[in-house]
Amino acid sequence: MILKLQKKKLDSLFKVDTSSWPDSLVKANLKLKGIYYQRIFKLDSSEYYLRKVIKFEKERLELSPFNLYNLAVTLKKKRSYKTAIDVLNDAQIIALRTDNLKALGIIQDELSSVYSRLQNYQMALDLKLRAINLIENSKPIDTISLIYAKHNLADLYFKTKEYQKSAELFIQASNEFKRINYMPTYHLANTNLANTYIKLEKFHEADSLIQMSIEWFKEFKNENYINYALETKALLLFKQNKLVASSRIYDSLVNNA
Repeated sequence: MILKLQKKKLDSLFKVDTSSWPDSLVKANLKLKGIYYQRIFKLDSSEYYLRKVIKFEKERLELSPFNLYNLAVTLKKKRSYKTAIDVLNDAQIIALRTDNLKALGIIQDELSSVYSRLQNYQMALDLKLRAINLIENSKPIDTISLIYAKHNLADLYFKTKEYQKSAELFIQASNEFKRINYMPTYHLANTNLANTYIKLEKFHEADSLIQMSIEWFKEFKNENYINYALETKALLLFKQNKLVASSRIYDSLVNNA
């Protein structure tokens, strides 16, 4: 909501001549629009504005690794994985040259995410562990980035079938998201934990978590998360040999797709 209000205020200045604006304001204008469009999945617009930020910085020989990172996030969401890796590698070079451990940790965390999308899980895991080490050793510690990195590490352990490690980290992440009141991500972590419990055949624990998450997602009308949670519920029912109930959920998901 805050981002949307900031974007609206910037749009009101759209016809104003920006030639007299200080560089910092021009960059903030372009960056905010790029991130706003990224959040609402207007990804072509996001890429347009984030590339304008980078072009603006290049002309002034002050390229920021964080703006390259922002562009890479948009490219990943567009499934332009090869280009995202190239951009993140450029960002790594700048972060290393400037000894910016905070930026390097966040960049390697995003690289891990891209390699995970490409199903290169070993590379993703190596990068994730390095990223977490960098984030933990940067001052001050970026607590939010660290929580997300450990949540995503749990997902990688799930994908590499290390389910006990995955469950332990999802529990930690869930507790941390609740502590900082990130409730959508808290319930997402619980849904991921439920999936892990299904693999561990802890069906009662999985059912309690998934039921709570489904109710919360429905109350706040988050369609993507609702569908993911319902799919997890259907899988749980299938594993419990409740085939009719499971099929009913799968059919509703297909019909509503």
